[in-house]
Amino acid sequence: MNTLKLAFISLGKKILILVLIILELTALFMTEIYMINALEERSILNAPYSKLLNENCFVVYDSKYIQKIMENQKLTMTESHNELLKDLKGDYQVYDTMHVNTDLYHIVSVNDDIYKALKLPLSSGSYGTEKNSAVASKTVPKGNLAVQTADGSLELNICGTLTENTYIPSTSSYNIDMTINDLYFPTYIDNLIITNRSAIKGFEDQFTCNIGFLIVFKSDIEENVNLLKSKADVLDGPTFAENTRKALNDDLRNFLPLLCCLILIVIIGIVCVSLTIFNENRYSNGVLWLCGYSKARILAVHAQSIIILPIISLIVSALAILIFKLINSEFVTNIRFTLPCFASALITCFFLLIVSMAVPMIKTAGKSPVEYLGRSK
Repeated sequence: MNTLKLAFISLGKKILILVLIILELTALFMTEIYMINALEERSILNAPYSKLLNENCFVVYDSKYIQKIMENQKLTMTESHNELLKDLKGDYQVYDTMHVNTDLYHIVSVNDDIYKALKLPLSSGSYGTEKNSAVASKTVPKGNLAVQTADGSLELNICGTLTENTYIPSTSSYNIDMTINDLYFPTYIDNLIITNRSAIKGFEDQFTCNIGFLIVFKSDIEENVNLLKSKADVLDGPTFAENTRKALNDDLRNFLPLLCCLILIVIIGIVCVSLTIFNENRYSNGVLWLCGYSKARILAVHAQSIIILPIISLIVSALAILIFKLINSEFVTNIRFTLPCFASALITCFFLLIVSMAVPMIKTAGKSPVEYLGRSK
């Protein structure tokens, strides 16, 4: 307790400088948290599709659907998809998204393999392992749920609750530069339910397909792709994966220079503050040393006075993010305090402490108390 008290006393002499350092550290921690969340978000969205995007995988977009509707007003999206697929040869697997709006719920269904690999954050529960498992928004209670449709009662088991800021799986957009992010729609809908394909077996006629889908061929690849290209827009899996990688690298290029500049500014600031505080406490430290304090204990007092700054800054950062969330700022919409965020903060604190302690350790190394005070040659 005495050591901590001495640390606070040593900090009280440079309030204005300390406030500036705390603001710099707060900016640094907020940038780290934002960057880590952005990278985690990419990882979460990529998880269900990353293993599919190889040379056998293609993104297909039924761009001629509107034209086909004009020619045949009764054509449904499912029928249009079937037209695209009817002349294909060999084995293949289609990964599409289907949805339906009932009186109470908006239900989205994805292929079983995609559902099993979904990593969208849940505020509680899990994705479940049963064939009728589902996750839903907080307005939908967990447990067994009977959804009334024109074909009867669709039985679902709501196993998990989605966070307030989430993504809806979707295959409704297409461009040659599209990334995996384009397979989701960022939004929050009351009474939203996301489930697998097995759960809606027998009720497919009530659901509408999205305008696009992914397809993975096991044979006759070139012939099938040429056929699809004659009917729709097609993007190959490797290009899709490369677009996603480039988008991630672009994010890193945008974040890293800012992060490096902040780290450099903070290092210079905290080293200067550390040296200033240590020099101003030179006499009191020497007296403590002569009175029986060990060199290590004196350095520990100084270390505590420095580590207090990042701790205060972390608290300020967390409070700032919570305030932004309360006012619904888009800047922090998808920011979460995850384990990697805490790990990054701890590593940053440890690094700053080591850097700030380097000069004081050098100044006291191999010296007696009198030599430290400068009273002997």
